[in-house]
Amino acid sequence: MAKGIARTTNGWAIVDFGLAGKAPIPENIYRDNQYVPDFDDLPLEVTVASDSSQF
Repeated sequence: MAKGIARTTNGWAIVDFGLAGKAPIPENIYRDNQYVPDFDDLPLEVTVASDSSQF
């Protein structure tokens, strides 16, 4: 199942689709598809990028 890994300050979420890779999607689509974790609980992209253990 797809999982959110980060969000941007301008309303996008980075989603990991497993074998299909990672892709940015708009906040409204992230919320409509009920990806986890909640959009508001995603770390900011800058925080994730500084922690290389996430990738």
